[in-house]
Amino acid sequence: MGLEELKLKIEKETEGDALRIEDEGRAEAKRILDAAKAEVQKIKSAFQEETKDILAKIEQKAVTDAQFEAKRAVMLKKKEMLEEVLQQAKDALRSKHKSKLKTLLDKAKSNIDVGAIYVNPSDKKQFSGVTVKEAPIFGGLIAETPDGNVRVDYSFDSFLDQVWQENISQIVGKLFK
Repeated sequence: MGLEELKLKIEKETEGDALRIEDEGRAEAKRILDAAKAEVQKIKSAFQEETKDILAKIEQKAVTDAQFEAKRAVMLKKKEMLEEVLQQAKDALRSKHKSKLKTLLDKAKSNIDVGAIYVNPSDKKQFSGVTVKEAPIFGGLIAETPDGNVRVDYSFDSFLDQVWQENISQIVGKLFK
């Protein structure tokens, strides 16, 4: 084998090695690129899942907030309606209370020795023969013994509060069934 043949043989082997190395390099590059693409897809999928979860939570919170606000509005309206019913009851009592004051004083006198009575300022002129003092009540009276140790409360405030407490469930039932 001559020098020229040896040179050709070495060139051929070198060229073959170069092609093989180049093919291996391309294969390695493709494997790395495919792995990177797979990793990017995995990250993208995880991000999309997380985004979907976050959006679902935001939507659920919005729905929950809306439901809460709706319930709150209903409760406030119910409270307003109950207050209106209570006010109507007070107005009805107030319109008829002047005729009941003497009856209430007689009832108080049958229970205690009345030394003074407490009434709404607008009712002071309805009484004579007894000490009359003003009280922040909308009607009725509170009677007190002369020594101030015993009081009987016949105020419409107390009466209405008692009736209201005893019947609130029935009132609510009739208003909101």
